[in-house]
Amino acid sequence: EKDVLSSFQSETRTKIRRAQKYEDLEIIEISDKGYEEVFKLTADRYREQGMNWLVSESYVNQLMQSAIADRFQTWVAQYQGKTVTGLLSFLYKDSYHEWIGGINPAERIAGVNELLHWTIIQAAQNQNCIWYDLGGANTPHLSRPKSKYSPEAFQYFEFKKRNFKSRLIEPFMQMGWMKKFYKQLRNRSSQK
Repeated sequence: EKDVLSSFQSETRTKIRRAQKYEDLEIIEISDKGYEEVFKLTADRYREQGMNWLVSESYVNQLMQSAIADRFQTWVAQYQGKTVTGLLSFLYKDSYHEWIGGINPAERIAGVNELLHWTIIQAAQNQNCIWYDLGGANTPHLSRPKSKYSPEAFQYFEFKKRNFKSRLIEPFMQMGWMKKFYKQLRNRSSQK
């Protein structure tokens, strides 16, 4: 554990130590329906930011009731008895994979997400896992925070199915002004 912790950026180690000083902060693995609260917190956070949340609750429920349900773990950070953030992760072979959550809590608690990840990494080590997949390396606003854990980048492939119109429009959708325009359109349509 010392080697892993020392590989993190010093800022991350400092945040973990700060979070450990909160007497009313607890990181725990929960079972049963705990994932629903993490799912809701994450979906709400996406909506607050005007972003689409594309994972359906019914899909998550089906997975959590399926034959592979024992591979999923729900971790929460509770501050003064209230869940402020959490993470759904899953175990596959020798790896833990971050899936849903890890959002910044509405209540500012220094280092809570860093402590959440560190606790999961420790649990993964205790289960003889050698990897903790933070995911999202291809998402610019998530890359910086995740780079603090001394990650290794791996190649991955993404497949998209698009019709002819989508292929014509896609280059324009990457332009900054078009993204803003599309976001405004989406916000107007959701307010109706």
